Amino acid sequence: MHGVQIEQDTRYDHGLEWYQVWSRMLEGGPEFDWSGRFFKLRRLETNPVSVQRPHPLVMSAGFSPKGRDFAAQAADALFTTMTELDQAPAMLSNVAQFASKYGRQLPVYAMGHVVCRATRGEAEQFFHYFAQELADEDGQAYYRSRRGTVTGAATAPVPRPLENRFTRTTGKSFFGAYPGTYPFVGTPDDVASEMARMSAAGLAGTSVAFLDYLKEIPYFVQEVLPRLERLGLRRRFTSP
Repeated sequence: MHGVQIEQDTRYDHGLEWYQVWSRMLEGGPEFDWSGRFFKLRRLETNPVSVQRPHPLVMSAGFSPKGRDFAAQAADALFTTMTELDQAPAMLSNVAQFASKYGRQLPVYAMGHVVCRATRGEAEQFFHYFAQELADEDGQAYYRSRRGTVTGAATAPVPRPLENRFTRTTGKSFFGAYPGTYPFVGTPDDVASEMARMSAAGLAGTSVAFLDYLKEIPYFVQEVLPRLERLGLRRRFTSP
């Protein structure tokens, strides 16, 4: 994205060394040099150091075994792919195994997209409109061909879950929906209850994406967040 070429097979090794340099700098103290596999650096220092100690919250997004192992070493939270709640137990168990190798625990977050309307019919109709009728099938086919399988090892490719319950129950592709994320489609009660089910399954939370943020976030804030507060999933926000 920034014009830097990073080898696919060593990208997590590269990232882990970058993290080690970055976190060392945020410790403060005198200048130091770094001579590693990917970086040769001199006279490194940070002044002032970050307000958060030892450093700001580090979040990593990964699905492959290498991605999970990287997060277990370097991250404070992992975002990963899940399209059905019945995938959660095995996923959480696997992430816990990676984290335990380093004596750590790692909260796991899902990634979701939201279509929330006053009625379930309205939400499903709009989801169908943008994700089925207006789908950029060529663009999505390219994305899926590149991201459909994550290779964990030469003999053990790991399939990335790209379908969701809408594709299975309707028999339609919904190519225009973001593949691999959890769909929150329905009324404010539906969305809040789905998030409650996620929490009960052991997930720490979820990111949320919208098709039109300016139009959809105000309704989400007004209708869904109070429901999450009443369910005990969110603290009430109070201005300082």
